[in-house]
Amino acid sequence: MKRRKRDLASRTAAARLAIDNLCRDQQGKEQMAQYGYDEHRIGQLRAMLDRLEKLRNQRMQALAEQHRASDALKAGRAWADKYYKNLLKIARVAFADSKGAWERAGLSGRRDRTFAGWLVQARQFYEGIAHDDAMLKMMGRYGVTGAKLRAGLDMVSEVEKLDRAHKAMMAHTRQAGLDLRQAAKAFNKAMSAFYAIARVALENRPDLLNAMGIAPAHRPKAE
Repeated sequence: MKRRKRDLASRTAAARLAIDNLCRDQQGKEQMAQYGYDEHRIGQLRAMLDRLEKLRNQRMQALAEQHRASDALKAGRAWADKYYKNLLKIARVAFADSKGAWERAGLSGRRDRTFAGWLVQARQFYEGIAHDDAMLKMMGRYGVTGAKLRAGLDMVSEVEKLDRAHKAMMAHTRQAGLDLRQAAKAFNKAMSAFYAIARVALENRPDLLNAMGIAPAHRPKAE
């Protein structure tokens, strides 16, 4: 049966335990130094570990920020869409007898369900009415003022801003994940070598190997 691969948090905790407990044992440090793991090299491992943990925290923060940006986008669009749909209902009544106004407001056909399509149709609606005094007057008969239309257009602009922020956070999160995976790969390779050498250098110190969380090298049974 294959052992389950430990998650990054478990691997970094195990690595820190191994490094810290080795550094507390002077004899162990001297024996490891004879195999190339002097204080400088151990310090490099510790620096790699510190950077890896920093990158892990940065990615977790990026994910949290991406989720907040996503929630803000969903909430902003939902509010803007509700406002837009209410004005659409009024516009269909106001422009019922004017084919030209109906077309300029983009009332023909189905509403586009895609985000990009929603933006195009909403902008066409608000800008088409705002730039036509006759259409503004027709909407005004039902209590829709120019200020209300501008408010709706401002909501659409805010949704576009939230969408850009969300996309930027997605890109940031992807880069944070890439940086973390690259650092983890290099660190895992370095620690694999460290563990292998420790089993050789500290063969006579099973107590220290145990304290470092390293299983001793397997010895074949004598026949």
